[in-house]
Amino acid sequence: LRRAVAARIREDVVHEGACDVREEVFTSSLPSQERKERKGPDVASLAVKDKATGVEYPLVEYVAGAEQRCLGAGARSKKIAFVGVHVYAVALYVDPTPAAKELGLRQRGGFFEEDASDSMGEALLDGAFNKGLHIVMVRKLDGKAFGDAIVEALTPRLFGADKEAIREISNLFDGKELLKGTEIIVGWRVEGQLEFYVREGNGKVVQAAKEGMVPDLVLEQGAVSRALFSVYLGSDPISADAKSSYVEGGFELLESEIVKRSTRKGGSG
Repeated sequence: LRRAVAARIREDVVHEGACDVREEVFTSSLPSQERKERKGPDVASLAVKDKATGVEYPLVEYVAGAEQRCLGAGARSKKIAFVGVHVYAVALYVDPTPAAKELGLRQRGGFFEEDASDSMGEALLDGAFNKGLHIVMVRKLDGKAFGDAIVEALTPRLFGADKEAIREISNLFDGKELLKGTEIIVGWRVEGQLEFYVREGNGKVVQAAKEGMVPDLVLEQGAVSRALFSVYLGSDPISADAKSSYVEGGFELLESEIVKRSTRKGGSG
């Protein structure tokens, strides 16, 4: 039933068009990891900080062909010699206009009345809007180990021929040395394509995506795209803290849509 409702909502989003919330969605609320102003010559820009690693992400970033808003950030940790260490920080970005529209439609349909956290995770995962993950390595890691970890996480989430596609992801990192500061952007376009950019820090990965450079890898299998994002947004995420951050950011985005909708109604009278 929930999937049927979600499918109906996606149809409504496509047919009703995007609401005019982009500017307010970018600035009305910031995920609660940290609210920080960076003073520029004339404007203040906002950043989202993962407290566990100290990695900061811009509130607005170019991902999957458009400027997107950061909903939150968290850390991926592993135990090494029985000691938990942070491996990378990962932020979730969404296209705010259609995302706010769809979350509002789901909220009015009662989608979040039960299991609100899992429901928001599902809404962000299956929503008909572009989204992306921005990973920043906080320790050196062999590329093969990183690729193998992706295969391990994706394999139980896929069936049949789609399992072969994840080998392409593994091959992308094989032979690479992911130094501290290496950045990876994974963009998931609403049409289904999955795009990978890998660069060595200093914002090069964002610049490559923004300048329209050819991605390091493009996959067309929608099932693989969903499986990869479910690693972070699904019912069994590899980082519970990261998912909690994204969910909180999702509800803040929803709140901004509710406020704007209420303002529009109030002004119409």
